[in-house]
Amino acid sequence: MPDLKISQLPLNATPALTDEIPINEAGTSQKTKLKDVLAQEIITGTTAALPAAAHAGRVHFPTDGSYIYRDNGSAWKALGPLYPMEPPPTLGSWTAINQGTATLDDSHGAVSIKIPGSTTTQNFRLLVKTAPATPYSITVFFNVLFNGDLSRNPYGGFVWRNSGSGLFVSHGYYQSTSGSNAYGLNMTSATVFSANKYDVAGHYSHQTGYWFRFRDNGTTRFIDNSVDGYIWNNYSSNTHTDFMTPDQVGFCCNAYTTSAADGQHAGITLYHWKETASAAF
Repeated sequence: MPDLKISQLPLNATPALTDEIPINEAGTSQKTKLKDVLAQEIITGTTAALPAAAHAGRVHFPTDGSYIYRDNGSAWKALGPLYPMEPPPTLGSWTAINQGTATLDDSHGAVSIKIPGSTTTQNFRLLVKTAPATPYSITVFFNVLFNGDLSRNPYGGFVWRNSGSGLFVSHGYYQSTSGSNAYGLNMTSATVFSANKYDVAGHYSHQTGYWFRFRDNGTTRFIDNSVDGYIWNNYSSNTHTDFMTPDQVGFCCNAYTTSAADGQHAGITLYHWKETASAAF
């Protein structure tokens, strides 16, 4: 393709990144490759290394921050999204446990489980995958579909599971009249309850999304929570073999006593899943 002027490009033009275009920089005419222009207009790096604002229209994608920034020529203006996200593995990477009538979906990038209303109190639906080798940390951000009747207690959370026995431990939240209760429990199977680990009423109000970090160093399993994905609080820990020895990790949802008759459902959507080879706090 010959030398280009952006103003002369037709709407359906598809110039190559190596094509040269004429530009005027500080009063001096010169040519540069399209890829070099884009590299200057779309930049990335840490938030602390944000360069001085000078080129209107330039966009900065941070590697460690909560905002995308747009240069207006004199200042950087912050835009959403609020959190850095690592999209979860697609459905093909998960194994469904007790799916039944639950609907699984990853068409919107996130991964979700939706369950029709039920009068059965224990009927967990799970998506699990092989656990990383210890030590590891898994940071997750998910939302639980709560409904209008606060007495029905739909639940969603993270799972540590043993594939041989079917035993699993879950840590998450359920809806109650006092807010979102932080809840941990042991399950003998997807339909058989064993014991509560903790039940903290009103831990959060009915917020849109929950940050968890699950750490396992081969000796101890830790559960951390956060309101922003940056500042963490460790609020529970157990031995690596507590109740069972996990070889799978995942997430789950339980409709509990949500009624199908009034059109209510339960669900969980996983937006962020990041595994790291460290269990350090």
